[in-house]
Amino acid sequence: MNLLDDHYVADGVADKIISKISGTTDCNKKDISLNHFKYDQFHIGGAAATQKLLKLMGDVTRSVVLDVGAGYGGVARYLAHFGGANVVAVDLAQGYVESAQKIHESFPFSGGVTYLQGDVCGDFSDAEMGAQLFDWCVWVHLGMNISNKEGALRTLCNKLSDKGKIIIYDVLKVGGDVLVEECFPLPWAENEAQSFVDDVRTYENKLLNAGFKVVYKEKYGDILPKIINNPTPDDVIPLAGSDFKLCLENLRQLLARGAVVPWFIIAEKI
Repeated sequence: MNLLDDHYVADGVADKIISKISGTTDCNKKDISLNHFKYDQFHIGGAAATQKLLKLMGDVTRSVVLDVGAGYGGVARYLAHFGGANVVAVDLAQGYVESAQKIHESFPFSGGVTYLQGDVCGDFSDAEMGAQLFDWCVWVHLGMNISNKEGALRTLCNKLSDKGKIIIYDVLKVGGDVLVEECFPLPWAENEAQSFVDDVRTYENKLLNAGFKVVYKEKYGDILPKIINNPTPDDVIPLAGSDFKLCLENLRQLLARGAVVPWFIIAEKI
C-alpha cells in the first residue's frame, strides 16, 4: 500500500456514503436533485462546486469525459446524470475504484460511468483505456498530491482530442505563502512532504509547457464564507488521515487566513 492509500482509503467509507444517500432519496431517477449528491462530493463546496463545474463546461451531452483522481466517483456520477456525459473515472488507489463501483451499483441514477485504476503520473497508457481520446478531462482537487504536474498534464493532453479541454478545480496557494508543518494534517496530506500546492501563475506555466493554453480562470470565493464561518460537523465521514475532522479544521483555518483558495481553470489543447 502506498502513502496515498495510507492517507486516503478508509475502511467502510463506501457503506457510509451509501447509507447517507439512501437516507436522502428513494432513488427514483425522475426525482433526482442536487441534494442527492450531497454526500459523495468530496471537495471544497461539495455539490454546489460540482454544479458550477458542469455549468462552466457547458453542454457535455454525449461528450466523452476523463475524470482523473476520481476518488469515490461523485463528480463522475454527477456529470453522467446531470450532464449526459459518458465518463471514464480513473484513480490511482484500487480501494477508491472498488468503492466507487460499489456506490455506483447501489443506485439506478448513477449510470454512464466506467471505473478504472490508473496512474496519471506513471504508465497511463492504452493498457488502461485503449486508444480512446476524450473531449474533456476533469481534474478536481488532484494537483495537491502531484509533484510532477507538468508531466501529468502532458500525459492528459495526449489523451484529448483536437481542441479538447481540461477543467481544473484545485486548491491553490496565494502568493508566496508556504504551508509549513504546523498546517498539517490536511485533507490531501499528512505532512508537508506529501503536499504539492502551487499558485495560479505556476499552474498556468505548467499547463502551457504541457501543451495547453488557458482560456478561463476564476477564483471561487463565493463558497468560502459558509466554510469559514461554520465549524466542522461532528458527524463528518472520515475520508482521509488519522483524524479527518482535524484535517478539515486545519483547511478551514488556511482558508480563513487567505493562505489558500479554490480556483477553476479551463485550458484547451493546442
